[in-house]
This record gives sequence, structure tokens and C-alpha cells, in this order.
Amino acid sequence: MTRYLNNYFYIYNFDQAKFFINMGLPVIDIKKTSRGDVYHKFVRNKESEQIFYKWKKEKYGEKAI
Repeated sequence: MTRYLNNYFYIYNFDQAKFFINMGLPVIDIKKTSRGDVYHKFVRNKESEQIFYKWKKEKYGEKAI
């Protein structure tokens, strides 16, 4: 079993959050910070790590992996 230091992803990038949602990850929460920035909160687990890996690969190519 893998343990993660932080149990959640907090994503401020709308396109990245949309990618996670389109890949089937449920949004835990959507909030606005005191500065007005909006973020999406996702559970951090094996599935979300794999989707994050896919995001990096699609966004930045093989060099990001």
C-alpha cells in the first residue's frame, strides 16, 4: 500500500481540474481562497496519481516523466 504525505490534490488550474474530472475522478470540493482563487479538491490515491501522470505526459511530453 502506498501512503501519500498529503491525502488530497488541490488544483487551481481549470484545464487540469477539467482533465481530472473527464478522466472520472470525483471532485471532493470546490472553494475560493481569500484571494479569490478557485480550486478543486480531489482525493490523492493510486488512480489520481496515474491520471496526474497522464496529464503531465500530455501537457509536457515524455521529458516530464
